[in-house]
Amino acid sequence: MKRIIFSLFLMLVSCSEGPRPLPLKSKVQPEAGDGEKNAEPKPTKTTSDNTLPETEPVTDTSGGASVPLPDKTEIPVETPKEEISLTTGIAKVPVVPSPGCNKAPSQELGKYMKKNVTGMNRVYQLRLPANYDKAKPYRLLMIGHGCGGTDAPFKLETVAKDQAIIVAMKSLESCFVYEMKAEGPYFDEVLKEVSNEACVDTNRVFVAGFSSGSWLTNMLGCARSNVIRAQGNASGSLPGGLPTCQGPIPAFMVHDDKDTVNTIDGGQRARDRILKINSCSNETEPYSYDDNPKTPSICVKYKGCKPGFPVVWCTTSGNGHTSEEPISTLGFWKFWSGF
Repeated sequence: MKRIIFSLFLMLVSCSEGPRPLPLKSKVQPEAGDGEKNAEPKPTKTTSDNTLPETEPVTDTSGGASVPLPDKTEIPVETPKEEISLTTGIAKVPVVPSPGCNKAPSQELGKYMKKNVTGMNRVYQLRLPANYDKAKPYRLLMIGHGCGGTDAPFKLETVAKDQAIIVAMKSLESCFVYEMKAEGPYFDEVLKEVSNEACVDTNRVFVAGFSSGSWLTNMLGCARSNVIRAQGNASGSLPGGLPTCQGPIPAFMVHDDKDTVNTIDGGQRARDRILKINSCSNETEPYSYDDNPKTPSICVKYKGCKPGFPVVWCTTSGNGHTSEEPISTLGFWKFWSGF
């Protein structure tokens, strides 16, 4: 009897404890209908050097656009948006001071002073503004003479006043050599020396020339368009064997239809090359080089060019082979002042 009562007692205790819990699973399984919501993350694709591909975007969850991953070797820097001039339609670029800013001038102001090029048997002349401010980055105008010349063929200081630093480049012989292996190192060294000595806005370097200097300008405007902001040409032509052009370049060009030294068709070939590089159309509109309504309209501006890369062409008649002043002074300076 006691044994029966004890057995009944054990049965009552067992029922009061309830069922034993099942052992816990090692990880949660996805519920039906969740798809990949709770699944294991897929491995990230990598390149051979174990970095993220540069073309994969990182999604901005705040509602903005997707942003590409930065290059693995660079720190991302915010680039300011280009400001467009309401008067010229040309994109404004920031002022970039050269290493020569805040250095005391090493020459007399307001005059051309002869300089020797370091490591070369070459010279140039440098003119600093009469009211030169060592803390103000200036436009730099680099000018090439015609065959037999020695000085700047255009009196740009008369129109630029004290708003630009001017360099008169000098050929080794009578004319410039139309090969970059000869003139490229000269241009580069002069630009470097002037930028280290004076306060230059390195985003506003301009090159121009008359005759031989115009040939030089066409060559430099092609090979150094990455550092030259715009070019100006008077009575020049297009050298053969041009190097690969670095990109489009704004240009103001003037030629006389009675020029028998450098005939106008050579200037037109140089113009047409730039029109093609700048993606301009054949359609033109009148352009005033001096903003004087009484001046006869002899200049046109091409339409459809890439933004920031305008092309102006002026045709004179009866001047012959000349430096084409005042078009090459008033016109060049007005054009360059828009950048």
